[in-house]
Amino acid sequence: HLPVMNRLMILLNTFFLFAFSFSQTEVSSIRFGSGGGFTGSETVYSIDQSGQIFNIHETLDGKNNTFLKFVGKKTAKPFFQQAKELQDYHYNSPADTYSFIEFRGAESFNKIAWGDSAKVDARVLSMYNNLMALIN
Repeated sequence: HLPVMNRLMILLNTFFLFAFSFSQTEVSSIRFGSGGGFTGSETVYSIDQSGQIFNIHETLDGKNNTFLKFVGKKTAKPFFQQAKELQDYHYNSPADTYSFIEFRGAESFNKIAWGDSAKVDARVLSMYNNLMALIN
């Protein structure tokens, strides 16, 4: 039999290994918006797990995040649950004008972009529309 201290160390190592691997695949922020058209620019919003929503502007100096509103964890949580479900869904078919959702994690990134909403998964459209409703 292993001494109690060894069993405790194995248990703790297993827990931290699981926690670390889980955090590597977890979505930490969701970006969404639209782009294209004559100027080719994008309108980008971001929501984090705490429920903070930002407008992200690309500038010559880099990115500039403008705080828009706080919707809270309770409102944000369902979006992150949906993001986990859609994290492995891939669709990249932007047209002249397009909409997009990006799922970002510590070591993961997935951008779903579409120009014709009839072809993208209905769950993506629903999520996008619900996210945009938070902005308006």
